[in-house]
Formats: sequence, C-alpha cells, structure tokens
Amino acid sequence: MQEKPHFTVKRLLGGIHRKAIDVLGLDLLSKQYATLALNYLFVMVYYTIETVFVNTLIFRVSGGNMYSVLFYRGLTYLFSAIGMNICSAFSRVITPIRAIKAAGILYVILFGLMFGWMDHLESLMYYIGSLVGLAMGLYWSGHHVLLTLYTTPRNRAVGIGITGIISGIMNLTLPLIFGFILRWMPGVTGYRVMFGVAIATILSQFYYMNRLTPVERKHRPRDYRFALKLVVRKLSLRIMMFIEFFRGIREGAFTFFLNMLLFALVTDEALVGFNSFLTGVFSISAAWVFGRIVTPDRRVKLALGSIGAIFVCCMGLLLKLNVVTVLVFGMLNTFLAYFFNNIGVHICYEAMGQNETLRAIITELTGLREAALGAGRIVGLLILACFPKTLDGYLYAMLTLTGIQFITVGLMWWAQKIQTRKLHRKETEVSVL
Repeated sequence: MQEKPHFTVKRLLGGIHRKAIDVLGLDLLSKQYATLALNYLFVMVYYTIETVFVNTLIFRVSGGNMYSVLFYRGLTYLFSAIGMNICSAFSRVITPIRAIKAAGILYVILFGLMFGWMDHLESLMYYIGSLVGLAMGLYWSGHHVLLTLYTTPRNRAVGIGITGIISGIMNLTLPLIFGFILRWMPGVTGYRVMFGVAIATILSQFYYMNRLTPVERKHRPRDYRFALKLVVRKLSLRIMMFIEFFRGIREGAFTFFLNMLLFALVTDEALVGFNSFLTGVFSISAAWVFGRIVTPDRRVKLALGSIGAIFVCCMGLLLKLNVVTVLVFGMLNTFLAYFFNNIGVHICYEAMGQNETLRAIITELTGLREAALGAGRIVGLLILACFPKTLDGYLYAMLTLTGIQFITVGLMWWAQKIQTRKLHRKETEVSVL
C-alpha cells in the first residue's frame, strides 16, 4: 500500500497561515477586531481614491491652481472635525456602527456627484469637500472608538500596525493601477471608471458593516459637556489635545502635498500613482517594524529620531529638487512619519483609555481630539498658503511644518512622564497593600 506523501498543499497553506498569524501578531487580536479590520480594508479603497486623485482632478480643472487644492483640503479637515463632534455630542443616538454606516451613505452620494457632474466639478468642489469631510469625520469617529474598545493596551500596537499594513497595501496597488488607467483613458473617462469602482466598493461593504459587534455603553445627557470639563481640568488630556494640534500642522499638508509637488513638476497621474506605490511599500514595512520595536519606554526617543531624520532629509531637497529626489524623500518620509504619527496616536489612545471614567466618554473625547487635529491641519494649510507658490517656497514651507514637530516631541515626552508617574504610583499602592 502506497504511503500518503507527508507534504501536501493543504499542509503548506496551513503552515503559511500559521506563520502569517505569528508574524503579524494576529493571535493577540479578537474576532471583533478582525471584522473592523475587514471594514477598514473596504474603506481604504475609496478613501485612497479620494485622497490621491481628487486633488489631481481639482488641480487639472482649476488650471493648475494650488490654492484650489488647499482650500478643498481645508474644507475636508474642517467638516471632518464637525462630523466627529456631531458623533460626540449625540453619542447616545449616533453609535459607532451607525456613524460608519452614515459615512458609507455620504460617500456614495459624493462619488455619485463626481461621477455624474464631473464637468461642473470646479463649482461643486466646495460642496464635495464638505461632504467628504463630514463622511470622514463620521467614519473615523466610529472606527477609533471601536478600535479602542475591540483592543486592549496589550495588543493595541499590533492592531494599529495591522491597519497600517492595510493602508500600505492600498497605497501600494490602487494608485498605481488607477494612475495608469487615467493615463490611458482620454479626458475624464478614467476618473469616471475610478469613481464607479468606489461606489461599487461602498455598496459591497454594507454587508460587513452589519457584522460589526455593538458595544453597550451607558450615555448620560451631559457626557459631551462632561468631556469638555475633563479636557480643561485634566493635564494628561490637555497635553493629548496639544499633541494632536501640533501633529496636525504637518500631517494635514503632507498627506497630499508631496503628490501635488510631483504633479506640479510633471503633470501625470501615473507618476502620482507610482509615488503612492513606492510609499505603500515603505508604509507596510514601517507598520510591521512599528509593531515589533515600539514599546512605551522607546516611544519618545523613536519619535524624536524619526522627525529629526525627516527634517534632515527635507533640507537635502534644497540641494537638488527633481522628480527623483522627491520620490526618494517621499519613501523616507513615509517610513519615518509612520513612527512619529502612530506614536502620537498611541499616546492619545492611552490617555483616553486610562480609566473607566474616560472610557465611558471615549466617543466624546474622540470628537474633541479630532477637533484639535483638524484645527492643526487647517493651520498647517494656512502656513503653506503663506509661502510663495514656487518650488523653493514649497520646500521652505515643508521645512517649517516639519520643524514645528519638535514641539510635538516635547509634548509626547511630557505625556509619557505623566503616564510613568501614574504607573509607579499604582505599583507603590499595590506593594503597600
């Protein structure tokens, strides 16, 4: 009788599956988080389309006016903060899952508008910017709350790392694919195809939205007012708000500005897509490394090192500015900024979830945090608008926005010191008992 071979395809796939779980740390996460991550995967399809290519479309239809792009992005940041605070103020009615579903509906409406009335985009872009911002605010409000509730301090860094890998994969593939589609298809046909894909993705996601697990929370009528009072009175929350404000000054502009700098050098969506592909590779790498090396005692040092390295690389652009140097800087910036931004996010989650009182009003605190971040983003765009609309002006603006982040590092150090003191106090109390 012939023996069955020990090596089979089933065993190979099983080994790959187990290895993936081990490498990514998925065994530390819950099924609730897995469903949230799956929804995040869908979101990143149309979120990536909007953040990368609506900017280039506006730049085209406005005749190369960078102010139009800045104003459009400013509207998205403003209404994102408004959307999050609507969720916070009416958190008893607008649960995180309802917020995510409402965001999906708004995204369908806005992509429908861009699909059907693209020839009138220049006059509609302010309404579209407001809709995009509101949809973003509603979705991220629900996502951040569920991420905090579906994870624990032990596995939260892994959870953040997984979402980073997902966004990296989307940046790796979608802009590259759609960039070449836009190059091959004349006029606005390629944009219509892209927006049609976005609508189909959102409609498909609604099935998975319904599989999100509700989290029971007791809400009081004055929770939003109570959250405001705590932010004013509690030092750790005030520092969290300042961290997000100063971090937003750079993050808001750099989310899209490097792509627009490339587009100003060479008006080609395929090049923008290729840049997003390269940054996607480095984003995935950074997300994996982040989950492996970031610990509470290393966070501030890594934040300082990352923003210092970005500042030096940005100064290097003063020596030579062309397509190649911008692409190289974009890759380094993506890798290093991932550490800086996510360390800030991690510190904020820690501040909002430090005790039961704060966890009970986490929706309200998330909205206030987004207001601080949105205010910083708008200030960053205003700083960018103050510089001359030349290549040298753009570089000095980037240096200014990056240099401000040393203030953010100082605030991170302060927040870390407060957290360490609290942990030491708790350990002392336990040892006494």
